Amino acid sequence: IKGSKMSYEAGDHLAVFAENEDDLVQAYAERLKILDKMDNVILMIPRKQKEKPPYFPKRATIGTALKYYLDLTGLPRKKILKVLAQ
Repeated sequence: IKGSKMSYEAGDHLAVFAENEDDLVQAYAERLKILDKMDNVILMIPRKQKEKPPYFPKRATIGTALKYYLDLTGLPRKKILKVLAQ
């Protein structure tokens, strides 16, 4: 961190947040037929309030949610598969 305004003290930690690649976000939006809605602002509410990380925004565009806050490469739960199957 030399030469920057940042400093490190024992007990500090660093978080690394992955983001979804643009082509994957694009593919999801196409599949869900929401390409024209990517700039719409949505309210993001965690399932359990105590699980809400401090960096989690209350509002975001659909595009931002898909890019930064949803795990598009993880295995879906059975409940999600049932919804998608319909």
